Amino acid sequence: MNSYVEVNLICSTLISVSAHLLANNFRKSKQNKHKIILISIIYNLLGLVCYNSLKAVILIHIWMCITLYQYQIKALLEAHFVILFWLTIAVYFLDATVVNMVLFIPSTSIMWVGFVLVLLVSILLIENVLKSLVFQQKFEMDIELEINGKTYQCHGYLDSGNTLLFNELPVIFLSDTIGVDLFGLESYPVEYQTIEQSMICLVYLCKIRFEGNEKEAYFGIIKDFGNHIDCLLNVALFH
Repeated sequence: MNSYVEVNLICSTLISVSAHLLANNFRKSKQNKHKIILISIIYNLLGLVCYNSLKAVILIHIWMCITLYQYQIKALLEAHFVILFWLTIAVYFLDATVVNMVLFIPSTSIMWVGFVLVLLVSILLIENVLKSLVFQQKFEMDIELEINGKTYQCHGYLDSGNTLLFNELPVIFLSDTIGVDLFGLESYPVEYQTIEQSMICLVYLCKIRFEGNEKEAYFGIIKDFGNHIDCLLNVALFH
């Protein structure tokens, strides 16, 4: 069967990326998405080069599993289930074949273009819809804040009612028990609505890191929440 290496690499890589991103959303310890993309490219490129040797392909596969999943067997099985699903679709609709776990699409088929588009749409949905839903269900998470050159470790709670934006960036609220150093920081007055009334709060620019992501946000300081929560997060952080 005649097959284009570029088409096989593109389709195989997109299958891997969609599978690993999907599994990544349900993991406790997440991988950076750029690492997932890089490992997927390397894995599929090496697979195409070594497809004639089953032992080599198995070794490459083991390397990928250890690099991305370590001992997280459940997430690994979820990713492989998604990969199996996409391979089945490719075999059925594109008349593709799988040799030693490596996908080959015949050069006579032009349906691979539609297959690529479907994979790209699935990746966009995973990153923009599923990711948001999973985070909103999780509610609590550990975060790191960078403020005025200093870092603060906090335990955040996703407040589904907090959709406040300032300069198109989300506004989060920190407990005054954190002891943030505000010296030299420029403040901005922002009006926000509580259940009982409207209030004015000074907010400051910061960087927030969580689950392998880094984003800019504004933070305001309010009184102690009275529990183990240090920070009320904003829904917009997960869009």
